Amino acid sequence: MKGNDELKKWENEKEAFVRMKPNLLMQDEYKEKYIAVYQGQIIDCDLDALKLTKRVYEQQGYLPIYFGKVSTKVDVVELDSPEDIVNIL
Repeated sequence: MKGNDELKKWENEKEAFVRMKPNLLMQDEYKEKYIAVYQGQIIDCDLDALKLTKRVYEQQGYLPIYFGKVSTKVDVVELDSPEDIVNIL
C-alpha cells in the first residue's frame, strides 16, 4: 500500500531528525529553529514552522518530509494537511 510506504518513509525521516538533534543543538545555525528533513538530510530551516512548511512543500512537492524543532524545550505544533497550509498563506 502506498500509504504504508509513505508512513514508513516519514518515520525514517523522523528517526534521522532524532539522531541529528544532539549535534544540531550545538549549532547556532539550527538551535531553536524548525528544520525540514528529507532523505536523512536537512533541506531547510526557519524560526517559523508554518512558513518553513509552506516553502518546503512548494519547492519539493508533497513528499514524506519530517519537520521538527531543534530545542531542548518540548513544543507541540499541529499543522493541517499540506494543501490546507498552502491555502492559509
